[in-house]
Amino acid sequence: MSSTDNNQARQWPPGTLSASLRLAIEIRQMNREGAPATIPVLVPRLAPLMSKAVTRVALITLEDYGIIEGHYGPTGDGWAGYCYTVTEDVAPFIDTLAEKLQQGVLVYVPEA
Repeated sequence: MSSTDNNQARQWPPGTLSASLRLAIEIRQMNREGAPATIPVLVPRLAPLMSKAVTRVALITLEDYGIIEGHYGPTGDGWAGYCYTVTEDVAPFIDTLAEKLQQGVLVYVPEA
């Protein structure tokens, strides 16, 4: 009788990201690109994935937990506005989540 280790052969489904963490990944990407992460830019960028209402609730959640910080700054074309950045102490964690999202280990499933 052969014994196989079922734990090694098992294929686990990808983990699911919350809307807040998916938004944090997007903000971090924009921070790395040097682009201002503002609501008028984030909403259309995430439009197929999340609504404006979900984006706003996720921003509040991220700020409450200290994952992102908001500040007034330049938004381009001589305008200023409220911009978001991922805090330095959380940035490595968000970068890891972004890598796992690209690899398919994590997925974001929009709320119905």
